[in-house]
Amino acid sequence: MLIDPFFKAQTLRWLLEATQLTRVLVSKRNGPMDLGSIATALGHLPGASDRLEVRVSAATELHDRAIVGSDKA
Repeated sequence: MLIDPFFKAQTLRWLLEATQLTRVLVSKRNGPMDLGSIATALGHLPGASDRLEVRVSAATELHDRAIVGSDKA
């Protein structure tokens, strides 16, 4: 899982092509325009909505990027 409060829709294609990640947690602080762009990109990139789950956190503590592996490390 990628935790990225600053995640942008432009990163989705790279994420799908260059990684095996299946989940992304973003921050609500991105704003409605950015979150809408992410949703639109998920719907338009082939296979994106089948492989990738994007969730939005309202937690104000979410301020650093991180990757959490399948072993939870």
